[in-house]
Amino acid sequence: FLAVSRIMTHPSQLVFADEVGQDGRGSRRRRGWGAVGGGCDITEFLNRGKHISILALYGIGGFIDFNHKEGGYSAEEFMDAVKFMIIPHLRPYPQDNSIFVLDSCRIHHTYRAALRAMVEGAGAKLLFLAPYCPIDSPIECAFSSFKACWRRHGWWLNDVPLHVEIDFCLRN
Repeated sequence: FLAVSRIMTHPSQLVFADEVGQDGRGSRRRRGWGAVGGGCDITEFLNRGKHISILALYGIGGFIDFNHKEGGYSAEEFMDAVKFMIIPHLRPYPQDNSIFVLDSCRIHHTYRAALRAMVEGAGAKLLFLAPYCPIDSPIECAFSSFKACWRRHGWWLNDVPLHVEIDFCLRN
């Protein structure tokens, strides 16, 4: 995070991107009603539902934009998402949203030179966090709140389109 502090003059310059996975287990009920003094059995089947990966862009004001797909992101799909979802939000350095920060996930490094060229082509700067440093990325804490919202409201969110469900949880 030292590299960030060397070029950052205001926190509004920073934008973070990361992926999070969600499946049917996120909306399952963890507790139930039972007799006073007794327990409650919750029966679950081994059905996790479809796995959704969400790539989100996060800044000082919260989530800026997101992309989602069924299954996980490949390096090529990540690059497409950066090109069409993230690059339009980046601004020339030293403006707001001008320092793009990623963790050290393998798909972020697969096409590192092309990624750097895209980001610098928008006039922004690209930085990578040190390996295994989730504490340096505020998007990790925001994703924790996202998953809590998904669990809390999962009973009615299953009735709305997926992009509306994701947007609701990211905004709340």
